Amino acid sequence: MAQHSSRVIRAYSLPVPLFDHIKALQRSLQHAADIEAGTPAREGDAHWIDNSRALAHLVQHHFLFSVAAGQAGMQPADFAAALYLGNLKAVEADEVQR
Repeated sequence: MAQHSSRVIRAYSLPVPLFDHIKALQRSLQHAADIEAGTPAREGDAHWIDNSRALAHLVQHHFLFSVAAGQAGMQPADFAAALYLGNLKAVEADEVQR
């Protein structure tokens, strides 16, 4: 695995590619929040998305992805590969087999 220098998000030290991913997510979330609010946010505004909120959003969605993988009887990596390859099919709730 490649070694990367780190940047600090408050108390978290992250590899640069992960930090950059969180910053891109933060900008995307901020843009959506600004559109919803009808005005660009300034730091401290209710709809301001900081790094911590972006990271919390990412962790929440990772958890939901893992739950979906588990419900499909798969590990998250296998579930991601199946999504990428188009090997999953959306069905109605009554079609789901347990």
